Amino acid sequence: MALREVQHAATGAAQQLLVDTAPTTADLPSINLELWTTDLAIVTSVLSCFGSFLIIFFFLTYSDMRTTSREILAYLSLSNIVASVMVIWGVSWTSAYDSVVSSDDVQCQVQATVLIWAGIAEYLWTCALALYLFAIIVRGSPWGSRRCPDVLHVVCWGAGFVVAPLAFGLGKTGVDVQARNTAQWCIL
Repeated sequence: MALREVQHAATGAAQQLLVDTAPTTADLPSINLELWTTDLAIVTSVLSCFGSFLIIFFFLTYSDMRTTSREILAYLSLSNIVASVMVIWGVSWTSAYDSVVSSDDVQCQVQATVLIWAGIAEYLWTCALALYLFAIIVRGSPWGSRRCPDVLHVVCWGAGFVVAPLAFGLGKTGVDVQARNTAQWCIL
């Protein structure tokens, strides 16, 4: 019985020691979360552009690497560069004005429209790559002797040309000034 009491007392003392030495929010340094997320968005976009440029550079430089899957990846990288540049432009521009951007600012709306188009293109080129890899790996047959069918270009680049101007025309792009709990970036 004495051993259990000693163990219980030791456990209680250890728990009290943890509670007494645990850091509180007052001990933590203050972080400007909006500045941190802006910097993070810019850094990740720059790294994304760099990686995409490398993919396109190697695709164009080495002719033996020009397979259909790598061609699709190069187009995916191109749409990624456009999206990353739009994120850098939008985040830098809104942070330069201390996130005070009006909902009817044309520059913000245009940037958001191009970002929507590029995001749709990125998504569709990713789907095209997945479908091509599925056709090669599972079915064992690519979709013909042509490298990148024209229909992929029409769908992947064209779908965004339908949706993005529609969103712009309906006034759905730009900053939502009523949403005070979100970052004031130029987007839907």
